[in-house]
Amino acid sequence: MARRVFKRKKDGIHVRLDADEAAAMRFWLDQLEVLIEDPGVLGHEVARRLSPVAYPDDPLAEDDYQQLSAIFTTEERRSSLEAVRSILTRGARDKGRVHAVMSDEEAEHWLMSTNHLRLAIGTALGVEQDVDPAVPSEDPAFPLYAGYMQLSFLLEDLLAALDPGSIMGGEVLD
Repeated sequence: MARRVFKRKKDGIHVRLDADEAAAMRFWLDQLEVLIEDPGVLGHEVARRLSPVAYPDDPLAEDDYQQLSAIFTTEERRSSLEAVRSILTRGARDKGRVHAVMSDEEAEHWLMSTNHLRLAIGTALGVEQDVDPAVPSEDPAFPLYAGYMQLSFLLEDLLAALDPGSIMGGEVLD
């Protein structure tokens, strides 16, 4: 994925995915839905990373916090998931390709969903810094590493499109 997937134009943020990229994104969204329903499905560390401890020295306050925040966090994550699915559906083209125009609010939903997935995968893989992209394809964790790298690329590219003045960004296109 060396090309830009997201580009800011005057009418919004354009997203263009080829058929394989669109299929992969749909797959990851399905995985996000599983994580929303059960953050511990990838293990305790993933669940903890997705719902960090706010009151480490007060178990009662922590329990109350987790119960209250879970309601809002879960609903926010579901909303973002559905927003990205909607973008992919309305942007569907021949042969599985996607081309859609997003508002900044929709792009934020895309960011949230992608980042949530990336955090979960990175935690499951034990990623603390940069990932070595040379993981052999026969490694059982290769699909997770590949997904992590794809999601990282999408995040970086979307951030550049959202902030054209950033180091990675560029000018507004016609």
